[in-house]
Amino acid sequence: MIARGGRWQRRGATFVVILVVVLLEMMTVVSPSAAVTPNDKMPGPGPAVATTLAADGVTPAPKITVLTGTPVIDQAALSGVGAKARGRIAYLVFSDPNCTTLVFDATPNPHRVRKGVVPASKAFVSASAGVFYWVAVFSRGKGDNENDDNDRNSDEDNAKAGDDDNNDNNDAQVVAKSACGDEQLTVVEPARLLVKKHVINDSGGVKTAADFRITVTGGDPSPPSFNGSEDGTSVTFRTLTSVTYSVDEAAIGGYAKSLSTDCAGTIAATQSKTCTITNDDIAGPAAPRLTVIKHVINDSGGLAKAGDWQMTITNNGAAQAPFAGTESGTTRELSPGSYSVAESGGPAGYTASFAGCAGTIAAGESKTCTVTNDDQPAHLTVIKTVVNDNGGTKKAADFSITVTSNGAALPSFPGSAAGTDVTVSAGSYSVDEAAVAGYTKTGAVGCAGTLALGEQKVCTITNDDNAPTIATLTVIKRVVNDNGGTALAGAWQMTVTSNGTPMTSFPGSAAGTDVTLGAGSYSVAESGGPAGYIASPSADCSGTIVAGEHKTC
Repeated sequence: MIARGGRWQRRGATFVVILVVVLLEMMTVVSPSAAVTPNDKMPGPGPAVATTLAADGVTPAPKITVLTGTPVIDQAALSGVGAKARGRIAYLVFSDPNCTTLVFDATPNPHRVRKGVVPASKAFVSASAGVFYWVAVFSRGKGDNENDDNDRNSDEDNAKAGDDDNNDNNDAQVVAKSACGDEQLTVVEPARLLVKKHVINDSGGVKTAADFRITVTGGDPSPPSFNGSEDGTSVTFRTLTSVTYSVDEAAIGGYAKSLSTDCAGTIAATQSKTCTITNDDIAGPAAPRLTVIKHVINDSGGLAKAGDWQMTITNNGAAQAPFAGTESGTTRELSPGSYSVAESGGPAGYTASFAGCAGTIAAGESKTCTVTNDDQPAHLTVIKTVVNDNGGTKKAADFSITVTSNGAALPSFPGSAAGTDVTVSAGSYSVDEAAVAGYTKTGAVGCAGTLALGEQKVCTITNDDNAPTIATLTVIKRVVNDNGGTALAGAWQMTVTSNGTPMTSFPGSAAGTDVTLGAGSYSVAESGGPAGYIASPSADCSGTIVAGEHKTC
C-alpha cells in the first residue's frame, strides 16, 4: 500500500482516505544559536524571516525607539516558502548585541504558522531605558519540507523540540531565523522637568509653597497642574520629539514672582531640566490676621479634644478652607472687611460659646476669636414611689436616696414622689436607698446603666409595706360556781405557747386577755387555782393561726 497525492492505491483499487488531524498547540522554545536547515522544496535561496517592530506613536520598522513603559510587538513575515507554508514562529528578546542574554520570550500562544500566515509576538514592555535585540525563529519538523497545508506524514503536528531520537521526522528544526541585530529596540526615558517652588517670607508673609497653584503648558505634561513644593514636582513629557513648554502659576496678592531660565523653552526625550519659581512677599500694609483658639472644657465626663471640631472663617462673604481647632490657636490672614467664625463636627453633648468671633478687621490689625465648648452634664430624675396597702404609713421623704456616678457617691437626699433631678457626669451610674423597716423594695427601673453627655433618664424606685406576720388570740377565763365554789377567773395563771415556745403567763380574765403571737401552731394551758374545779377548753384553745388572723380561746 503506497500513498500518492492523498490517495491510497492497493491492487488496482483506489481508496479515498480522509485524514482528520487534531492539532495540539505546543510552545516550542528554540535556541537562537540553533542551526538553520532550509528543507524547503521551493526554488531559490530558501526560506527567510523578515521582521518589523511596532508601537503606538511610532512608524513600524526593524529598528525603533520608544519611551519606557511603551508596549512593543514584533511581526515576522516569511519569504521563500509556499503560499500555504506551515510551521512555528518564536520571538525572543535579548539585552546584548550577541543575542546571548534572553530577557523575554515574546512567543505568542498559539504560535502556529498556517497557510503562510505568521502570528505577531506578545507585547514587550520595559520600565527602564536600554537597548534590546529581537530574533524571530521559524521552525518545523525535520521531515516536513512541504509547502502546502496538508501534513501527510503528521511530521509537523507531532514534531517536538529536542526530541532527537531515531525518528528524525518527529524532531523540530529551525528553517529560518532573523539575524541578531536586524531588529533593535531602543527604550529611552521621557523628558523630565523638575518644578520647584520657593517662597520667601521676610516681610510678614505666611504663604507656603503649597499655597501656589502651578500649571505647565505645551506638549503633554503629566501632571499638568499641581500645588507648589519646595522639594520640587517631577513633570514628564511622553514624546520622542522635542516640545516647547512653559511654566506659570496663579497670582497671589502680596508676593512678587520670578522664574528661572528653564521655566520656558524646549525639551526632548532623555533630557532633564529644573524650573524654579520664587515668590517673595512684598513689604507694605500687613494683611489683617485672625487667630482662632478652640478651647474645650471637660468637667462633666467629656473626652473631646480641640481637633475634633472643624473651624471655618468667612471673610467678606467668602468661606475659607476649614481647619482643625487647636488650643494654642491657628492664625489666618484675611482681607480687610467683615469676618465671622463658625464650627462644625465634634461630638454631641457640648455647648459652644463665641468671643471675638465676628465683626470687622482692618489692614495691619490682629484679632483673636475664642470658641469654647463645654461638655454638658447628664440629668437623672429619681422618683420615689411608696405603696401602703398593708397598713404602712411611710412617705417618699422617709427614704434616703443615694446616686453613684462613675464610682463616686453623690450626697444623699430624701425621696420625692414628684422626682428629684440629679446632675451627674457622663458615664456609669447607679441608684440605691437606705433600708426602712417594714418595707420591701419591689422595683428599680432605669436605676443603673450609662449616661451620655447631656442625656436625661428617669429612675423609679418602688417600696411596698410588708404584710403583717403576727396573729391575735383572745383568752377568756370563765369560772362556773354552781356547786358552792367561790373561785374567780384571776385565780388561774394562763400560758400561751406559740410555735413551741411558752409565752409569759398572765392571770385569767372573764373579760378576756388579747395575746399577740406569731403565725403557726399554738396552745393555751392554765395553772394554779383552787382544787375542786374541772377545766374544759374550747376548740380554739389549740391549733394553728395565720398572720393577721384572730381567734378566741
